[in-house]
Amino acid sequence: MSLYYTGILLNKVPAGFGFYTGFVLTNGGNFPVEYEVSISRTDLTGISSADVIGGEVPNKTIFISDSLENKYADEDFIKKTLNQNDSETFYILHRPFSNYEDTATKHTGYESGIITIKTKSILNTLDNDIIIAVSGQRIFTQPTPKTIGKFYAVTDYQPDSKVNIQYNWSVIDSENYLTGFRIETYKDASFTTLQSEDEYIIPKNSNVNDPLYGTYNSFSGQNYTYTLKNLEVSQNYFARISGLNANNSGAKTFATGFIIYNPVLDSTAYSGLTPSPGTNLKFEYRILNLNKISENETDFDLMNFLYENNNNSYDFTKYSGAIVNFFPKNNLQARYLASDTTKGAINFIVPNGKNFSFSTDATNIFKMQLEFENVSLRGFGGVGATVDASGQNGGCVFNLAKIPSQDGEKKINYHIYKDNDSSFLVGVGGGKSYAVQLTNNQSIPAIQIQGGKIDYVEERDIFG
Repeated sequence: MSLYYTGILLNKVPAGFGFYTGFVLTNGGNFPVEYEVSISRTDLTGISSADVIGGEVPNKTIFISDSLENKYADEDFIKKTLNQNDSETFYILHRPFSNYEDTATKHTGYESGIITIKTKSILNTLDNDIIIAVSGQRIFTQPTPKTIGKFYAVTDYQPDSKVNIQYNWSVIDSENYLTGFRIETYKDASFTTLQSEDEYIIPKNSNVNDPLYGTYNSFSGQNYTYTLKNLEVSQNYFARISGLNANNSGAKTFATGFIIYNPVLDSTAYSGLTPSPGTNLKFEYRILNLNKISENETDFDLMNFLYENNNNSYDFTKYSGAIVNFFPKNNLQARYLASDTTKGAINFIVPNGKNFSFSTDATNIFKMQLEFENVSLRGFGGVGATVDASGQNGGCVFNLAKIPSQDGEKKINYHIYKDNDSSFLVGVGGGKSYAVQLTNNQSIPAIQIQGGKIDYVEERDIFG
């Protein structure tokens, strides 16, 4: 039986890191074939105990494995059965050891092994063995880190830590030998006024079968995140990142900014080639814009609707206002009803024991804007509604709380818009009435909104 010989020279890899190459087995015959892959004569030469910290020279630095996760350091045998035209891959893993003395007089050593592939068909016929001579070498030199990809920032606001910038990035290139990253945040686009310089140190692996840093595929596909806190509102921020190793740092990648988590990146941001200076990561209070699409609602809880669309939180301090657009389904008119005179068709009431916190625009106003398109709002019962000393006897359309002022000045103003196809009815018969009811015994009088169908668009600032 003849033998086929071939050789694989593994890339030179810095000590402490790993590398792999794949070998594809393909059955081009007419019957299933069993493959037996083994490795032997894994030698490490040119190294003495004087070259190694602790004096113990590793006896093996080249492995074979079914996957890039080398779970067993002593794995030296793989068996695979392939059907006709099937293919499978096994991996040759190179893990240069890390406990070395890095001096000019020390030798890096040479690593080698022999891989034998035996084949046997289902008919018990044997094919020629394939012999692969594998060699590699550990090096001390640390290559300059490659560009870091998918570097983006999400700017957000949290009451306990003010403005946050969450940095996210990935290593998209293989053979990128890193020990950490440097993130630089500046207050200007020319990168002259430093806000902070932060280093993210890559932790060493505790599994003895892994390289000291990263995986056998270097750091390719690894995702990282780091958050800066206690930053200022309306302050310019620009950021850049570079990979680090023991000797130097790599090229700069500039941040692409977002205000949503898990955004979709374009090819430029993904590749790490966002041009300088990247995105201004400044945080400004923004408007929460929501759509409410429905057919029939009773005692609609606007407060709960906002709460659920704010990650189940009454903390709205990242917003200076909210716009809620009410639409019907399937172009039919939507109806919002009140179940009794204590409730409105639309209710905005803070639950007991809860605090509705908010931010404002430059005029210290949080603008609550409600827009109705082809929607009918109907207060509870009664033929029309009359007003006497005891109040109205028809139900209100809007039951809106006047949220107490915050920080001594901040307050909420309500604004209501409607189109010509929408109607506000107080009671069954319509008519003029107090369509807005202020809760909690407010002293500010409610504003009148014409009952029945209004034939023009109307805007009212209820507390303006």
